[in-house]
Amino acid sequence: MIPVNDRLPLIALAIGLAAFVVMALLAASSDTFAGDLWAARQLQSIESDIFATPLDWTEDLAESPLVMIVAGAAALAFVVARRLDAAALMLGTQVARFAVPLLKEAVERPRPSPELVNVSGAPADFSFPSGHSFSAMLVFGLLFYLVSVHVRPALPRVALQTGCAWVVVATGLERVYVGHHWPSDVLGGFLAGGLFLALFVALHRSHVLRRLSGRAGSDGAAMPALRGGTGGA
Repeated sequence: MIPVNDRLPLIALAIGLAAFVVMALLAASSDTFAGDLWAARQLQSIESDIFATPLDWTEDLAESPLVMIVAGAAALAFVVARRLDAAALMLGTQVARFAVPLLKEAVERPRPSPELVNVSGAPADFSFPSGHSFSAMLVFGLLFYLVSVHVRPALPRVALQTGCAWVVVATGLERVYVGHHWPSDVLGGFLAGGLFLALFVALHRSHVLRRLSGRAGSDGAAMPALRGGTGGA
């Protein structure tokens, strides 16, 4: 029987799935949600390179090929640290990203119109859910979780988690700021990515992958490379 704490991600997954289905159905029948236009115009009213440039640079981390490099590098670090279950999950995020085009085709929501907001080179595919937001939530959300589990020293742990949180927030803001998505598209991407994230966390907490990979050792052991104490840098 799965302990109560280990069932929480599954409960969140069920609730999130229901919420996403409702949101997708509404997006399929409406080009915008209430508040989308107002929120997008408010964000775009901030005309400052100090604001826009960091968003643009950060958003690149949620886009191919950089997001693939980040996931691959994290997976390699976990392999070196003998955390094969964590490495498998990080690689699995790149497989999960193939769900986004399928969701877009199912919903068929058009991109924001240049007649309503400022649009900078909008892509040709559909708008809901935001693929960048999906990738940011899943890849960097999972990395945030795995770092909290496997990295003991406070300074590197907090630094990595802060960076992951920033990528998620900045990516969502940038997608609306450049006119590629409505805020509801971004929320849909976060929700869809969060569903996969909850599934991956549930897999990790259930230790299924660890048993399959033959990983032995205590659940709370830190990554050897980031444990601290004696040893090489």
